[in-house]
Amino acid sequence: MAAKKGFPGSHQAQPRCQGHQKSRRSLLRPKGKMNTYACFVQTCREELQKSHPGTEVTFAKFSKHCARRWKALSLREKACFQALAQADGRCFTREMRSYDPSMESKAPKRPMSAFLLFCREYRPQLRADHPNLSLVQESRRLGAIWRGLGKKEYQRFANLAACLQDKYHKDVEKYKKRAQKIANARSLGRERVAGKRHREEEVEEEDSDYEDSMDD
Repeated sequence: MAAKKGFPGSHQAQPRCQGHQKSRRSLLRPKGKMNTYACFVQTCREELQKSHPGTEVTFAKFSKHCARRWKALSLREKACFQALAQADGRCFTREMRSYDPSMESKAPKRPMSAFLLFCREYRPQLRADHPNLSLVQESRRLGAIWRGLGKKEYQRFANLAACLQDKYHKDVEKYKKRAQKIANARSLGRERVAGKRHREEEVEEEDSDYEDSMDD
């Protein structure tokens, strides 16, 4: 019988080695600005989604399709996407002005997966029973136990992981709103300082003009 999706024994439930773990992505840093060709590819993707909703296209096939269309465009047609790229660059610059890297350290930590929650609970007993195991042997033993878990026990860890994931998403939304408020406040402060300096310069210019008129 084929293994159930997400159940021990299926491909999705297998523990992954550390070398395949995704790097932590910034939650606040604005997305990088797109170049002209990236804007064109995004437009092609949107056209595909509208004309063929739900259709799955391989990345290689889609890339070749975009490359062929791009080569066939005239310079005038490409200028439209160049304008989109310039607009995206200006938007990125504005967003980066309010980006504060120091806020990244306060970001919510990603929750553990069901497998990591299982390891945290089972590892102490495994070490007590087999104190001479190496880290590699320990990981293999835990993986074997994980794949042999009963459905009820597996579901306990899956439910706990789902609850932690839900809490994480809520914490991220709160974190983003708080960071945006701080960024807006700092941006407003910079605008006030700039406005004050501008008024001071205007006053200095008026005083200078008055002094020049008195000299005349």
